[in-house]
Amino acid sequence: MRILITGSRGFLGVNLVKHIQTERPDWEIFGFDLKSSKNINYNYKALNFNSDVNWKEKLKTIEPDMIFHLVGLFRGTKEEMYSTNVSSFQSFIEGFRDSELESRLLVLGSAAQYGEDSTITKPLKEDQQTKPMSFYGETKDKQEKIALSFHEKYGIDIVCTRPASLVGKGVSNHLLSGFLTEKFKKNEKTIKVEISNSSDVRDYIDVRDTCSALLLLQEMTGITGDVFNISANQLLSNLELIKIYEKISEKRALVTYSQPNKTPTKIWLDNSKLAKCCSFLPKFSIEDSVRWNLS
Repeated sequence: MRILITGSRGFLGVNLVKHIQTERPDWEIFGFDLKSSKNINYNYKALNFNSDVNWKEKLKTIEPDMIFHLVGLFRGTKEEMYSTNVSSFQSFIEGFRDSELESRLLVLGSAAQYGEDSTITKPLKEDQQTKPMSFYGETKDKQEKIALSFHEKYGIDIVCTRPASLVGKGVSNHLLSGFLTEKFKKNEKTIKVEISNSSDVRDYIDVRDTCSALLLLQEMTGITGDVFNISANQLLSNLELIKIYEKISEKRALVTYSQPNKTPTKIWLDNSKLAKCCSFLPKFSIEDSVRWNLS
């Protein structure tokens, strides 16, 4: 089995490579990303996705049986995010179509496609209308629509995913769990933490469980042209997550808020479709994830 992972040096990509090497050690992995190629133990090439890439020829050279398209930019200018998340994906999927390969293409979306709604009282299912509130969410929603349109027009085998908030070792410090990990790793007993507010709620899933879900979806038959949430139904407010860090690190947090009167937001994804389709059951609690982060 030959596997291509785009964005293989990012947080999720690195963990997916490790997961596949552990669970499917006989598979041959190929990867593309912007980062350097030092200390890589699989077939890797540094590549700028926003450059003029002949994807038809590249894909025909590799002939992957599965493609995990993980490339995405969640910070930067609107031009940078649109170029990476939409324009370069358009070029990639056109090259994939023209290559006439029969691989399954798994496309990574985001919970940001749903937007942030403080009024929701139950988790959102995949048929819920997407209402992204951030430009990043808009670009990932556009990417998904392009992918599904190629399935409809050309019969390409595509599965789209919308993961909840990822946690785990190596997560970006621009996300709350990564920010807290950086803070609580300091050699101090009292940790000063400033966040926007205490009450924003997020649905967290360990990156290792996410990798398991992605592999299950790639190997499952009969689901082409479909969309799946990936979540563990671990709802936590900002303050609740900080308290878990306090408990596990045995440190005290001195918390201040930059927007204490901000209306809290909530992101909560229903994972029942994935569970029913693939018998997916998360293994790692948020406490497991935080321990791993701080190790």
